Amino acid sequence: MERFMDGVKEQMNYVTSWDHLFMKINDLLLFGKCHKILTNKSFSWKDIITTAINIDIYNLLTVLGDYRNAIEYYKQLLLEEHVFDDSQRIITNIIIGNNYFHLKEYDNAEVYYSVALSLLDNNNNPLVGEIYNLRGDIYIELNDLQMALTCYNDALRIFTNQEMNTRYVARVCRKISDIYRRQNNHEDASFYATQADEIDQQLRQRSELDIETSLEYFRNQLTTTSDHSQYQRADLLYSIGICLSRNNKYRESLEIFLEAARLFKTHLPTSDNFNQKFCTLYDSMALIHFMSKDYFKALIMLKKSIDIRISSYPN
Repeated sequence: MERFMDGVKEQMNYVTSWDHLFMKINDLLLFGKCHKILTNKSFSWKDIITTAINIDIYNLLTVLGDYRNAIEYYKQLLLEEHVFDDSQRIITNIIIGNNYFHLKEYDNAEVYYSVALSLLDNNNNPLVGEIYNLRGDIYIELNDLQMALTCYNDALRIFTNQEMNTRYVARVCRKISDIYRRQNNHEDASFYATQADEIDQQLRQRSELDIETSLEYFRNQLTTTSDHSQYQRADLLYSIGICLSRNNKYRESLEIFLEAARLFKTHLPTSDNFNQKFCTLYDSMALIHFMSKDYFKALIMLKKSIDIRISSYPN
């Protein structure tokens, strides 16, 4: 725990914006996403802190966001037999490919995505869908819209057939809609946007590629819909706070998060998932305090989040 906290604090000293923060933690987010897709099990804070992966968490944190050094670090780990299990090895190849993508070295990215594909024994494995999704992003950068569309459609087909997390389906629908819009195919663009809109009704964060669109939507829901319960209002406030954070409006977002926390504490249904609601809220407030360089409050919020997660797992 101490090395984890030290690593987090050292990294946050160099973070200048919300986008910069997500650049630094992108590998962890992608690992968690791919691990969930591949194993149907979440990779939690507890797994990171208790070194469920046999690596030094401090060393990992020091390379996050430094794409070139991260690539070399991950390649070295792949050479060591004892570090990863088979699933983690597949995911690490995807992460290396994604780091090459951010360096705009698309051929190298494709090499590592292909390695990951070769290690998967089933073309209908849902993680194959995520690799097609990432390949589609490459073709978008290369302005090859037709190849991007092919990749996204393959990803959508696999995600749909495997009954994947609806958030992933909605995001791919947005990407397909955006391509059709750019091709002036407004009928198909509208169809896929509507598909994403319907899915978004179930989610705390919308799948729009433009954060301002999401912020306007949640604010409109909060002010124009009168029959929200206090619990639903808290959920909307949380979503607004996330949008404001991503726009680097930290003071305003923190005020919104605090109001959401107050409502959650007094109106959380007993049937709801306590960890999901409260831990993500504490995570978000911790990030805001980190961005504001108030490390003491940030670590308090982060520790609360971690304590709740750890206490919910069996020993």
